[in-house]
Amino acid sequence: MDDTTSCTITVDGATLAYTATVKSVVGSTVNFEFTPDDDSAGGVPPEGYEDPTDVAPEDDAAPGTAAETAKYGETYTSPSGRQIFVSTPQPYTPTDAAVGTDEGGFTKFTRVTVRLINKHAEAFDTNEIIVTATSGDRATEGIWDGDIQGVPARNLLPGRTLSFDLVFGYQPGEPLTIELSTFSGPVVTYDGVAR
Repeated sequence: MDDTTSCTITVDGATLAYTATVKSVVGSTVNFEFTPDDDSAGGVPPEGYEDPTDVAPEDDAAPGTAAETAKYGETYTSPSGRQIFVSTPQPYTPTDAAVGTDEGGFTKFTRVTVRLINKHAEAFDTNEIIVTATSGDRATEGIWDGDIQGVPARNLLPGRTLSFDLVFGYQPGEPLTIELSTFSGPVVTYDGVAR
């Protein structure tokens, strides 16, 4: 998918011209890439303007463009002090009511428990979490089955913990890679082989 449209954005009194390109659509999430137009009138931000896309030190996203890497069963601590734990993958048999089991042609499924621990002074909106996974060289989507419904939408208060399960299809003997990101970018990638 590569649909483009021109748009202007006014920020702090400066009008910036951009070309917006739809890069992908996953479920109800549309991912755009914005490219500044070279001939945009007034496209120079005012003096002192701070780019809101810059990752602040207290953000959960890892510095740079790549996520930090952890092994299943390890706890990762983000730059903000929030902690993420992903358990060792365990075999899972979906019920007949499961949704998404036909995605990717997988015949084996695995379940992981994710635990988020908010050790930051501010609440964290779990709607900002994006989870993607691959098994070997194939993308694998999470399935919904009973109380397994993806990342729950919660406002995680400071000092609180939230645990939930995720299920993915996998290829036996191939690496299962689960990446957790926020809107600011990649946070942590868990990698190992699901058995």
